[in-house]
Amino acid sequence: MKPRLLRQLEEQIEVASKAFGSWQGGPRVSARLLDLIYHAAKHFDVYHVHLVSGVRRDRSGSRHSHALAADIVLPGIDDDELAAYFR
Repeated sequence: MKPRLLRQLEEQIEVASKAFGSWQGGPRVSARLLDLIYHAAKHFDVYHVHLVSGVRRDRSGSRHSHALAADIVLPGIDDDELAAYFR
């Protein structure tokens, strides 16, 4: 990857990490997680993603505490349908 593109990706992940609720020195959101959410929104033709819960400090062993999981809602998409897509 070219240095400029890598720098842009790093900046975008930093912005996303803050939006997901991370803190200074906390976990950075996974690029894979962002990619999964992007592809779900694209699949369902939805332009708005509601982030219910991102990074959590509550449990050190949870995927949320490592910025590897998020609870999201896609407007107009049933939760069960969204969950089935991610499986």
